[in-house]
Amino acid sequence: MLRTLTCVSVLCLVLCLVGCQRGELPQKTGTAAKEGAANQEQQEMLQAILRYQQDTGKSLGDLVKEIERQNAVQQQLTGPSPVDRDLSVARALLVAARRCVNSDDRDGALALLNRLEATVNTLQAEIPAAQMRAFLERAAFALQGSSLGVEADVASASVLAALDVALKSPNAALVPPVVQDLEKTKAQVDRGAYKEGLAAIQQLTQTVMGHVSVRLLRNAAAGVRGAREAMEREAGLVVLAELDQLSDGFNRFATALKAAPPAPAAPEGAANMEAQPAETVPAEPTAPEGTPAPASPTQKPAT
Repeated sequence: MLRTLTCVSVLCLVLCLVGCQRGELPQKTGTAAKEGAANQEQQEMLQAILRYQQDTGKSLGDLVKEIERQNAVQQQLTGPSPVDRDLSVARALLVAARRCVNSDDRDGALALLNRLEATVNTLQAEIPAAQMRAFLERAAFALQGSSLGVEADVASASVLAALDVALKSPNAALVPPVVQDLEKTKAQVDRGAYKEGLAAIQQLTQTVMGHVSVRLLRNAAAGVRGAREAMEREAGLVVLAELDQLSDGFNRFATALKAAPPAPAAPEGAANMEAQPAETVPAEPTAPEGTPAPASPTQKPAT
């Protein structure tokens, strides 16, 4: 589909350019091989367009609109991450809910708080720590089964998936610093050290769930529930206080989201490297007896 649409866009451009020319056709330039390749490519484009029109019954104008739609979708995919977008949604819903509370619109405030709670739940599932936790839980479950010979592959693949999230997440600042631990754990599972691997996976799960992004969104979810309960009691001042705390939590989450990713850990054993023994350092050559010693770089020349 994308290849066909690309062909259509190229062909449309060519047709527009050719259609604007008047007079005799331009003379052929270049080698025959290049001309043959260009003609072949144009024929393939035309054939692809004809097949697409026959299959879909769409006109050339429809194809151009489809290209524009595909470009718009691609821009969405290459834009801000889902976490960035949903954080903006949550902030907008928070502002709207506060406006309803100030205007004594109880029903409007409750509806917005329900939407805000759903958005926070979505954020909780989108952050890297939550995705990694899901894969680690699957790995732990697989290693606790009775047929480890079969489930070990599932555990290894699940740990690898968690590692893939850590390495490829668009929100690198929110990734827990456990890449090396994940690599070691996968190696343990692959070589059959299932007991040690299970213990490592369980520890990794605790570490991931203790990440600051998880805590902030957990507190945000509790804040939305508190605001909704206060709204149902018609305690407007309490609702506003909850919303203020929620706004502060969103600001802290945004700061964590924009922070620089943590620096990679030093290679294993780098911290235990011993200093080079003094006797292995080559001594400076001494001047022959009777010759003046060279001046120190910091010593001022005599005047």
